[in-house]
Amino acid sequence: MATDFPWRPDLIVCAHSFRIVEPWVINWASLGAIGYHPSLLPAFKGRRAVQDALDAGQRITGGSVYWLTEAIDGGPVVVAGGRRLQDQVQVLPNETAGELWRRALAPLGAGLLTEGVISICQTDG
Repeated sequence: MATDFPWRPDLIVCAHSFRIVEPWVINWASLGAIGYHPSLLPAFKGRRAVQDALDAGQRITGGSVYWLTEAIDGGPVVVAGGRRLQDQVQVLPNETAGELWRRALAPLGAGLLTEGVISICQTDG
């Protein structure tokens, strides 16, 4: 319970964690909660997003930083500095989901999350 902690987080950040953050936790953080998802939301929600994009024959995919809500991968994409925190990457021929994750989607997520945290915290402060 939130009352058990002597502090309140400013912002919760989730990155491809496969965990559902309870609504009370999201509401407890003064600035809310953001997450990184390895797809161009709203396309390819869920745990298998990278593999689903490959199975669908996508040659372009990407990643999104979005506001966590009760809906899994369903919150709006974060807007920072006037742009949506969502970028594309090219899928290389015969690339596996793991290779795509390591080569492009994980580094993309780190950059987008950093941009989001900086923008959200600067806007608040």
